[in-house]
Amino acid sequence: MFLQHAMTSDHKSLIEFCKKNIEEVIHCGSSSEWTQRDFDYLSKSIFEKTKINLSISTLKRLWKNASQHAPHHSTLDALARYLDYDNWGDFRIKNIQHIQNGETNIRSGNGIKTKNGVTNKWARIFLRFLLIVGIVFLLSVPAIWVRNLKLVQPQRFSENDTGIVFNYKQNVPSDLPNTVVFYYDISQAVFDSAFIQQDWDYRRRMPVLKENRYLTSQYFYPGFFEAKLILNDRLVRQQNIFVTTNDWLGLVRFERYGNTMPVYLKDENLKISGNLYVSTDMLRKYAVNLNTDYFISYYNVRDFGEVYADNFILKASIKNNILEGGKTCQYSEMVVKFDKGRILIPFSDPGCTSLLNVSIGENYVSGRDNDLSAFGCDLSGWQDITLEVKEKNVKVFINGKEIFSTSFTSNMGKLHGLHFLFHGCGAVDNIQLFNADNQLVYRDSFEN
Repeated sequence: MFLQHAMTSDHKSLIEFCKKNIEEVIHCGSSSEWTQRDFDYLSKSIFEKTKINLSISTLKRLWKNASQHAPHHSTLDALARYLDYDNWGDFRIKNIQHIQNGETNIRSGNGIKTKNGVTNKWARIFLRFLLIVGIVFLLSVPAIWVRNLKLVQPQRFSENDTGIVFNYKQNVPSDLPNTVVFYYDISQAVFDSAFIQQDWDYRRRMPVLKENRYLTSQYFYPGFFEAKLILNDRLVRQQNIFVTTNDWLGLVRFERYGNTMPVYLKDENLKISGNLYVSTDMLRKYAVNLNTDYFISYYNVRDFGEVYADNFILKASIKNNILEGGKTCQYSEMVVKFDKGRILIPFSDPGCTSLLNVSIGENYVSGRDNDLSAFGCDLSGWQDITLEVKEKNVKVFINGKEIFSTSFTSNMGKLHGLHFLFHGCGAVDNIQLFNADNQLVYRDSFEN
């Protein structure tokens, strides 16, 4: 939420300084290249550290819009706390003089920091030490050696530099967990830091060394992943990795989203009850503690043909009955995954809709500051859900009644996966997928 009063020059500079500091902290590169996933990651990262929820739309307005009006003070407090300050006033007091002096060093609540987290005081001492050592070294080298010394500088990297190599191989495309071996060659590049990132999540970034060539990575979930080679926080190479499933895959996860290894239900017949369902009896066989928080996911990730985000229809029936293993709020979601984005539609008991978040392309709608009460329904019985997209205009229906509509502008590409997630033992039935020509391209009623 933005207050409608003009910002002073110093106040605007402080906000820009704060944003630049946050960009350095999360190692995401230039904000001009951020996507919806980047803002989603930042929102979650701020909440994890401060327990303050800043919506994606709030962060996008702050980073993307050239607004002349100041953000709400509570938003600035959250950003300051994320950088280890007490609040925005603390951030302002400790940084205003440095802003007016034109300093751009990264700062935290504990003082100025370099990118490596070393305070300027110690950085200066270290640089002086290096200078003294260098002078002593030069004085001790014979003059003729200095005249004939040839310094070979490796070529600096660029996006078109053929000297940089980044490839991969999978053990098998449709097995989980899935091992991917990355081969890279960055021996001719000049850089301070190098990473391979498994996908859009910056927490899955692993450092690599110039003298090495291989990095082995583990993928615990199916999907379409954009693996990245990053030098100095700049993306220089990317590989698209497609981890598919054989029919429907069921798994148990112990956090809604994350990269911890789940429990795979590979050996169970998920269609034994005439619908897609994991019972509490099945979970006991896998030693799942039913008294803890757990989520059931059903994935079908593969080539669905020529189905694109701009135009399609998906129908499915879902339920999440507490008497059959569902958790208190009966949280349920239907996710359609594309090459470059996703559509996530959540549902819950009517009393829990403030916890819901709708994600459609670049749009993120939080139940904390929007009325999503229409997504509340009685999930003890079957609810027929329809997701209809025509020319990027989206409509959501429950039992034939329209409950939500919006539109998106981003190019999310081709559909490659369906995912149903439930807090507890939810069930799915009667899935139908139609393409832009209203032709049925996939159907499953889960009958053996």
